Amino acid sequence: MKRWLVFLFLLAFVSASVDVDGYDVRSEYVFFDEIEGEVNLSIVDEKYDEGIVLSDGSEVLLGDFLMDNGVDFECFPSDCSMSYEAFSGVTDKSISLLLLENGYVGFVLEGGNVVLDSMSFNIASDFGEEVMRPLVIEFFEDWVWGFGEFSDEFLVKNWGCFNSVNKELGPLIGSSFYCEIISLGDSSVLKVGADVIGGGDELNMVVYPGSGFGASWECSFNPDTEEGCVISPDIGEIFSEGEYQVCVGADTLTEYRIYEDYTGESCGFAYDVGPESSVKDYGVFAQGVMYADAEAMETIDFDEESVDAANYIISDRYDGDCSEGCVLPMRVFGVAQNFRIYNVSLIYTDNSEWESSNLVYELVESSAMVDFPPRDDPAGPNGILDLGFLGLVVSEAGEYFAELSGEDIFRENVRLLPAPIISSVLPLDPPAGVPVLFYAKIDFSPSASSRHDPVGPDDPAGSNENESLSYEWDFGDGTGIVRSNVPYIVYSYNNLENYTLSLRVSAGGNLSSEKSFEVEVISPEEAVETGLREKGISLERVRDIIESFPKWYGDDLLSILEIARFEDELSRLGRAWNNSFDVEDFRDVAQELYALNIPVVVGANSLESPFLMSELGDVDIEPITIISGGVSGALNEDYVKPILTWQNDNVDIVVKSKDVFVSYLNGEDREVLSVHSFDVTSRGDGESYFVINKPFDELYFNDVAGARKVGDATVIILNAGERKSFEFYYEDGDRGSFFISPRLSSLVIEADIESDCNFNEICEEAAGENPDNCRSDCKPTGKAVFFLILSVLFFLVIYSGLQLWYKKHYESYLFKDAAQLYNLLMYVSNARARGLRDNRIGAELRSKGWSSERVNYIIRKSIGKSIGMIEIIPIERVSALIRNWKARKALERAKEIATRVQGQNERKVGKYEARRVD
Repeated sequence: MKRWLVFLFLLAFVSASVDVDGYDVRSEYVFFDEIEGEVNLSIVDEKYDEGIVLSDGSEVLLGDFLMDNGVDFECFPSDCSMSYEAFSGVTDKSISLLLLENGYVGFVLEGGNVVLDSMSFNIASDFGEEVMRPLVIEFFEDWVWGFGEFSDEFLVKNWGCFNSVNKELGPLIGSSFYCEIISLGDSSVLKVGADVIGGGDELNMVVYPGSGFGASWECSFNPDTEEGCVISPDIGEIFSEGEYQVCVGADTLTEYRIYEDYTGESCGFAYDVGPESSVKDYGVFAQGVMYADAEAMETIDFDEESVDAANYIISDRYDGDCSEGCVLPMRVFGVAQNFRIYNVSLIYTDNSEWESSNLVYELVESSAMVDFPPRDDPAGPNGILDLGFLGLVVSEAGEYFAELSGEDIFRENVRLLPAPIISSVLPLDPPAGVPVLFYAKIDFSPSASSRHDPVGPDDPAGSNENESLSYEWDFGDGTGIVRSNVPYIVYSYNNLENYTLSLRVSAGGNLSSEKSFEVEVISPEEAVETGLREKGISLERVRDIIESFPKWYGDDLLSILEIARFEDELSRLGRAWNNSFDVEDFRDVAQELYALNIPVVVGANSLESPFLMSELGDVDIEPITIISGGVSGALNEDYVKPILTWQNDNVDIVVKSKDVFVSYLNGEDREVLSVHSFDVTSRGDGESYFVINKPFDELYFNDVAGARKVGDATVIILNAGERKSFEFYYEDGDRGSFFISPRLSSLVIEADIESDCNFNEICEEAAGENPDNCRSDCKPTGKAVFFLILSVLFFLVIYSGLQLWYKKHYESYLFKDAAQLYNLLMYVSNARARGLRDNRIGAELRSKGWSSERVNYIIRKSIGKSIGMIEIIPIERVSALIRNWKARKALERAKEIATRVQGQNERKVGKYEARRVD
């Protein structure tokens, strides 16, 4: 075995080690601080790309951690690059590649002082015509060769963002060119055309680079007889992968009209206006051609550049010493194929003596190995590293750690100090020369165990938790620090420049935090134009959300949030902007506009429950005594438990609650409405009372529900056996409470006190509690579990049927032609290789008429994601087990029959022989 192979073989069995001699880590932090401390350790033969596992689940590469620390460490190879293990040197090597999979082959040179002089070899493959580049070889981590021959087969038409499904008739075609931005892959020629109707002269097609500047290519076609025309690049050139402006026009005005589309993303524009004004798409397409198959592959010409790349590895990675073997790697990738390399000839010198090699090896990529400190470091066996370079952020109190190869670099329990947290500062695009209110969104809780709502300028007093905070604003324009005791301040930038605004918030002592923000000061005119547009869009979005709510409280919500007033203010400011002529006018408008704190988000948190979750403190017998008569000497505390017990036993209810909240432009959040819906059935013998612990004049009912004002509460009467549904809202954010009670005279206090529910959330059977008389403590879990199991079984049966159909029929249902599926896979892979995101690829496919269902399927399949239903029950495995069981049974029966027949034959032979003896 060669020496370098022996070395690599032994290297694989060298025992890596991480020895920690101690660490010192700070134990107290504020929110979002990073762990600070040092560790004293030594590392021997550890992988350069080994991950340091952090307590938050992330990883930091060992090599990056050492580099960030700026310490000396030792690598093999010396440049810390990937190393390779070489196997099976042969004169003719074949490897099988999967789509976009990396394969590694290479050469190994041996000698004391090696310099490569020349090399040559042949390659072969079996790929067919492909959408994407079928074969790429990266030589020696530096020089790249790619197969570049094209076929005559055109790809599918690429319409850019144009969606033919939603097309409508557009303008006449004349000397004004209509363009579409289209992303294309490498191609030797382009076929271009347009979707038009009408008649006239020829149409001219012009293709520009994506920037619109530089070269251009032209051709003409007659839409009455031709689909398009073909454009060729300059001699010896190709159309390189990227975006192109594909345009259609004519020398004079024609009777042709082009189709256009206003839906989805826009990539179309009139050439004279430019792509920045794009609001629609035009029916313009471009088609590249496919790559040729492997038969068009020619011999690779190895020039000085490739030989220099090999010699660079020899000198830089191995210092010219190939006594242990210098590996020259080649990375091969592309489409699925069988790749072959043969007829290898490498000519090189070893200490000025000529040598040659004709072997090619299969390579396995492996990480460089690290020693820290270097083994010859005179400082000693251990080294100090700064743990701050791990970037481990403290988000809560608890244990934090970092592990390398199973060894703790550190492990520490940390405490969280209640320092204020700066979430944001707004605005970050103020107009120059205009006094603007800057406000900070601060999260702060002195106990550090809870988080409080942020304070905004509409709450000048602030919350109790933020009263002791102090603020230091540095606006970055050289004016120095400005201090305030509230989280907002009025300030004016004078110049149109970019600044760094720094804010420091302190709660005293070392409980402080600091954060910086980039501020772009814009002109008052631009600020007003941008602000009017953005605030108008925000108000329109908020109105759409509110109008999606039920009308009975949605209309009131529009009024509560003063949406109409904000819209009127924007209209007034828009008119003022149109009538402004100088900087002072624009500044006045900008000052008013930036002071307009509009709602930007409206949302709702919903809850549905089959129980009325009343608590002991919710029950107040005063409304009951007022509406139905009291009981002499009745005390509230005597009736609380009996009322809740009666409620559990005699009321069926479904509760739906919704809390509507709003977020304002300044970051302030507040609850606006609490909406409640009840469906109640009373199973009691007499009259009962639904009590809402809110004054009647604070509730807004959807419909007449018979609600009455009773003292400071609201009561709805329920007759025996009656079912009643009602819904209402109230404006304040305080959570309302509810309970249902019969007449107090119908309750037996002594019995309830002695035997009924004590509402301690413990089911005490010895005390007579059960699901019938004490549902709050004794949940009927048995029935619930039974029905849950029944539901799960039903779900599994239905799901398995759908899963079985999906496995057998779904792909063939979507793609009747398997060739379509293959071509689409290649198209998606090629587009992704060009850097297009999946949403853009999907848009292009849909623009060509492919349905969203097919597009989603092909994109998931192309990257190996699950494209079937999640396999809860392995139907195919169960089916296989049943088939195997039946087969074994059949085989056993066959063997039994064969044995029985054979035994019978043997007995007959015996009897025959006996007769012969007689």
